[in-house]
Amino acid sequence: MWEWLAGIDLEKAANALVILITGILVAFGFRGGKQAPAPKEAAGSVEIAGALVDSSSVKLLAGEMHGHTLALTAQTAAMEAQTEELEEVRHALNRVRDSTDRLAMVKAMGR
Repeated sequence: MWEWLAGIDLEKAANALVILITGILVAFGFRGGKQAPAPKEAAGSVEIAGALVDSSSVKLLAGEMHGHTLALTAQTAAMEAQTEELEEVRHALNRVRDSTDRLAMVKAMGR
């Protein structure tokens, strides 16, 4: 009776369920938006978003961001150098494997 349930991929079923729920919510959102559109503001009104901060805080934050950017740049350069070194190690290990294979073949021929 429940054999068909064993054949269902749960990840695909969960993804389908999420897509279905999202689609339903979007449909309700569109319908609700059409029924009650946003009020229109007067042409002369201006809205200010965000908090007012003093310039010293902004300068401090800009300095910290610059320092963080420099640190990330240095880290990226170090990671690139490490990647190059790992490539060299990989090539060296491939050469060792090839040499070992050749030695094994010579040893097998000598028997």
